[in-house]
Amino acid sequence: MGNQQYFNQAVILIIEHNETGSMGIILNRPTGYTMGQVTDQSGPFATNPVYLGGDVGDGAVSLIHGQSDVENALEIRP
Repeated sequence: MGNQQYFNQAVILIIEHNETGSMGIILNRPTGYTMGQVTDQSGPFATNPVYLGGDVGDGAVSLIHGQSDVENALEIRP
């Protein structure tokens, strides 16, 4: 797994855990950027802050939000 010092004192919300692995979102590593600054999107999430994640994954962006009408969104807390 290499050097994972950025997990030191990280607050991680585990959103999936099964026999193939786990997925979590680090909640306390803000980057200082917004979604609008790092993407070409100007939609409803453009002003949301971007937080640093982990070192593994498929390059996807995970977004915690309270919108009920976002396409392909998954509820993580029923």
